[in-house]
Amino acid sequence: MDEFSQQVEDVFAGKRREKPDASKEGFDAKMAELRTEIDYCNKTTLELLKRRTDASRKVAICKWSAGVPNFAAGREEAILEKAREYGESIGVNGDDAREVIGDMLKSARREQDAYREKLESQ
Repeated sequence: MDEFSQQVEDVFAGKRREKPDASKEGFDAKMAELRTEIDYCNKTTLELLKRRTDASRKVAICKWSAGVPNFAAGREEAILEKAREYGESIGVNGDDAREVIGDMLKSARREQDAYREKLESQ
């Protein structure tokens, strides 16, 4: 591992307090590596969002068949609280976890409503 990358890893691990020396060899390579990791995370997140959207459409079909509304406030609050707790347990800010999942729930609800409307108009 080059010197700059080692300094970055040491700061991240709490082994070093001073700022890494960006003039050291490895800055560009480390930035490229981290950007590749972020791109991969974004792609994986979108693939999971697609999977979640498909499941949400199936939920809309189930709810449509039973004649129940798409929105269930109690269920959503339980999901949001679980997201906060899980986020905190893995080192993610609980409020941020709750907000991200909340945005996904809003998107899913729009998707369910649109999908249900499509089903009912056939």
